[in-house]
Amino acid sequence: MPEYGERPPKLCVNGDCAIPDIYATYGKWTKIVEVETPESYEKDRKQHLIFRRWRDRHKNVEVNVPICNV
Repeated sequence: MPEYGERPPKLCVNGDCAIPDIYATYGKWTKIVEVETPESYEKDRKQHLIFRRWRDRHKNVEVNVPICNV
């Protein structure tokens, strides 16, 4: 959606890559958010691990994986 700015970047760790739902920066802080449904949470665990490994390799990064009960 062009009115919302740039798309989130692809985050890669050891050859595994994933694109988060939300990638926000504010000053020196970065927040990565991947919103899941109860059905998608288990199947996307590999993606969550990529985001957490990426966080561990960078400073001032927070990762959230909320589950949305629709």
